[in-house]
Amino acid sequence: VSHTERTPADLRDGRSLVAHGYQIWVALPKELEDIAPQFYHFGPDELPQWHNGSTTFKLIAGNGYGKTSPVPVHSPLFMVEIKTVEDYVLDTSNELYGEIGICVVEGTIVACDNEINKGNILVSKVSDVCNIKVKANSHILLFGGEPFSEERHIYWNFVSHDKNKIDEAKQAWKNKTFPMMQTDRTYVPLPR
Repeated sequence: VSHTERTPADLRDGRSLVAHGYQIWVALPKELEDIAPQFYHFGPDELPQWHNGSTTFKLIAGNGYGKTSPVPVHSPLFMVEIKTVEDYVLDTSNELYGEIGICVVEGTIVACDNEINKGNILVSKVSDVCNIKVKANSHILLFGGEPFSEERHIYWNFVSHDKNKIDEAKQAWKNKTFPMMQTDRTYVPLPR
């Protein structure tokens, strides 16, 4: 897949603009690694949302908490956004399955007697993570799922179960034969 990220010309007038977001890349099962690129867009109101007291939840992708996101996925996974107003004890047992990552977007969480602040990610290789205290006015992302049976390799933007595929993609990128965006002729050199 090739993509481009550009600020529209009418917004490049010297104003100070701040964009905030997370771009999440998900590895595919090895038998689907070569499927054609696809693009889907869902508005925020199309995603499952609910409250537990003053804490809000949004299921971005996959399955969790007895809900299913409309975002197409190709393996058992989940991504959940959680925002707190007050301290909240998060228990994911029987709600989310597989490995889990917790990204602290804003605020603080306390997990297994450790305080993790904004800008950090906590990773658990087991599905029964300890209960987590999410402090008031925090914003976190939970993501994960069942791990693949075979290892994944990554080099820059290339991910595969097969290191030879990554080497082929690197060479195609260097040779400028990698499929590119039709409307963008810029080129970013392959990192060393």
